[in-house]
Amino acid sequence: MPLKGGIENMHLIVAEDYDGMSRTAADCFCSMADSRQRRNAAVTAGSTPIGMYGYLVEYIRERDVLGYVHFYNFDEIPYRGEERDGITMESLKKYFYEPACIPEARIHTLTDKNYQTYDKLVACDGGLDLCVLGIGRDGHFCSNTPGKTKWGNQTVKLPVYPHDRERIAHLMFGGNVSQVPDFLITMGPRSIMASRQLLLLASGKEKAEAIRALIATDIVDESIPSTILKLHPSLTVIADRDALSLISAEVVEEMQWNGRG
Repeated sequence: MPLKGGIENMHLIVAEDYDGMSRTAADCFCSMADSRQRRNAAVTAGSTPIGMYGYLVEYIRERDVLGYVHFYNFDEIPYRGEERDGITMESLKKYFYEPACIPEARIHTLTDKNYQTYDKLVACDGGLDLCVLGIGRDGHFCSNTPGKTKWGNQTVKLPVYPHDRERIAHLMFGGNVSQVPDFLITMGPRSIMASRQLLLLASGKEKAEAIRALIATDIVDESIPSTILKLHPSLTVIADRDALSLISAEVVEEMQWNGRG
């Protein structure tokens, strides 16, 4: 059944373009992380956060602002029949962990072997302080997609249905359907909503409808999984103008004011 949601706890930061979104996201990440206490952050792969990782690497080379941050990947798509890093870890290592010289002791990898105990691991480590999310054009977040997502899910293994295989192959495996696995792993809505802060990034007109559903409607429904995020007590959305192109200037202004004192 749909729930009613609102924008009272959402803060919107408007960026001019992808680069502006990426720099702002890196600044927000560092403001959370730059402390002398442990911080736990959930991060992911995909095209959206790559620019943010680039800026974080630059910042770390100037000063180790992330020296107390432990990292958790909140989803994984393994290669079919291969014992190797999955798509998410492969990308994180390439664009962030290796260039930033993040030590393995601060990387806590989600796999198909440990997903059933991953929520317990995170809880024992003190819980997530920040979760950095992208948003799909269909409203998915992490690997919580329409038709598979249940609000009560924690970290789960989800099947890859036949009608999804070609799409996943095109997006993540260079069109090679033979590499698409029978399942993927993801933190569910319950796990993500337990994070103390959420930072959601969006760039491009292809994300505009999903952002409109999140920001400019009050419905929370499993058919658009990301709409659950509007119920989080501390959600910051960083979106460029293309991603906000379906939202009125009045709503954008109201959302920006939500985060001002």
